Amino acid sequence: MMSTLIFGGKNDVDTHIRYEGSKKQKIDNYIKVLFSFHNLGRIFQTIIIRNYRNRTLSLQYIMELVGKQKTQNIGEKDEVQCTKRLFSLDSELNYNELVRVFGDDASEGIEVINPSTHVPYSNIDQIKKTAGSYKADVVVRMKKNQKPYNISIKSTTGAPPAILNHTHRNAKVFQEGGQLNEHLPNIDMLLDEYKEKRTSRAFKEDVSMTNLECIQNPDIRNSIVNTLAYFLFQGTGSGESKQRADSILAVSYTHLTLPTNREV
Repeated sequence: MMSTLIFGGKNDVDTHIRYEGSKKQKIDNYIKVLFSFHNLGRIFQTIIIRNYRNRTLSLQYIMELVGKQKTQNIGEKDEVQCTKRLFSLDSELNYNELVRVFGDDASEGIEVINPSTHVPYSNIDQIKKTAGSYKADVVVRMKKNQKPYNISIKSTTGAPPAILNHTHRNAKVFQEGGQLNEHLPNIDMLLDEYKEKRTSRAFKEDVSMTNLECIQNPDIRNSIVNTLAYFLFQGTGSGESKQRADSILAVSYTHLTLPTNREV
């Protein structure tokens, strides 16, 4: 039987879906087709199928998860493509383009360095996705003055890049002795105001942090700034990154070209 799968912005895609067999087989097959269509991982697929069978996830929610995962994959691919692009620009002696990204420091070229080995890449095929335990996706060193940038690459091709992922308050970083433990009481005060005003319907689910009165408190504002800075540049909920970042490169790709309005 033929069916039209319309999802993720792609229309009129004819996909074979097997309808014979049990209901579970139908569900499994539909989700497998969905994941195959979007080229998503087998492990992620297995987890989703199990949770759907257990009735802990609706099919609509699964489709939302697939959409988020697809966007994440786009961002990860852009990180690798950006690093390769920087390597190519230096190999091609395209210093004018590098200066547009990094300023005059790049006028004599750059070294593109693997953050896990601290060794410059010698071949573009060596460039792979950096592990999640590293905040810096790549290290770029200016040949002119040896100044290094530990760069976190943020892609704007898909959804807006995330500043931080969801991290539970039981995470190591918030526990006694953790890097953000001292800030937890102030974060709780901000969340208490949010929950109170959500309950009273003064706020909808999404609200600007500046609309919260307690953010005017310098201590609370300082705690938020320190929390954001930690997750952007220093580490994750489990602790310090193996390689901190000290700068951000925002990229958006049309094919494989860097945008003209970008900053480090």
